[in-house]
Amino acid sequence: MRWLAVFSLWLISAEAGFGQQTWQDLVFGSRLSQVEQTTGKKGWQLKRLEGPSMMYDSPSGHQEYEVAPDFDVKASTSKIPFHFTPNLLFAPADQLQRITLRLNTKRHNEEQVDAPLLTVIAAKAIQTALAERYGTPLTKSGICDAVSSGDVSGGRGAPQCTCSWIAEKQRITLDWGFYSGNKLLLSISYERIVPSGL
Repeated sequence: MRWLAVFSLWLISAEAGFGQQTWQDLVFGSRLSQVEQTTGKKGWQLKRLEGPSMMYDSPSGHQEYEVAPDFDVKASTSKIPFHFTPNLLFAPADQLQRITLRLNTKRHNEEQVDAPLLTVIAAKAIQTALAERYGTPLTKSGICDAVSSGDVSGGRGAPQCTCSWIAEKQRITLDWGFYSGNKLLLSISYERIVPSGL
């Protein structure tokens, strides 16, 4: 499928250990200066996040950066492109540790795509693409396979889903939840698995 080919731009070509390549030519273990060179060649900018703007409640010494502009993905099963904001987490030793793509729901809302519809379209399309790339998830919880518009607009609590895969020496996690106030949070994260003893 054509849209799976687009998703494969994100996905990983494996190399061992700290030199492991991941999303969009970034390499786990790279220093900030190296990441800036890679993103600069693509015309992207890095913005450091601090305090309440940080995505993670990170331990002391970790640094977060947001990549601009958004990274858009067009799935052939959808008439709308999905807008993702990349987030980069660096360990205290100035090494790239995790990459997270967050669906920019605010931008989708501005384009008149409401959260219930976005949940159904994006959650299904993205999970399908990841499953075709990595196989059956190792772990899965929530209404991942059965999400419907009734679940997210019918007052049935707060539907959510978490799926994870381990492939090419990293953990890939799809996590989404639909919360009160018509707010969807959806992310895909890539995190290096460091072998024990290193």
